[in-house]
Amino acid sequence: MHRLDLCSTEVVTNIISHAYEDGGVEHQIALSLHRDGDVLRLVIEDDGRPFNPLEAVPLASATTVDDTRVGGWGILMVRRASDDLRYQRADGRNRLTVIQRCPTADPP
Repeated sequence: MHRLDLCSTEVVTNIISHAYEDGGVEHQIALSLHRDGDVLRLVIEDDGRPFNPLEAVPLASATTVDDTRVGGWGILMVRRASDDLRYQRADGRNRLTVIQRCPTADPP
């Protein structure tokens, strides 16, 4: 659950920070969570500008702190914290699905 929380926080923060360029017009960000057996699917939809995080250029391997750059770390965190990511753009909306496997424990 902590990894799913990290993913949702990072994605929503990025949407708020980068998806809108129209100076404060009202927008919608919708989150829904679905469980199918041991798979959780977090679906995050927004009406911002098109952006496919799966096509974002991955960060190069930095060897020192001085070699790092600002930006792109959130996408990397989401990629590493999730088991799978899926993106689609439909009807003027971005839809990112974060998939997390969550094996159920058998009762004692």
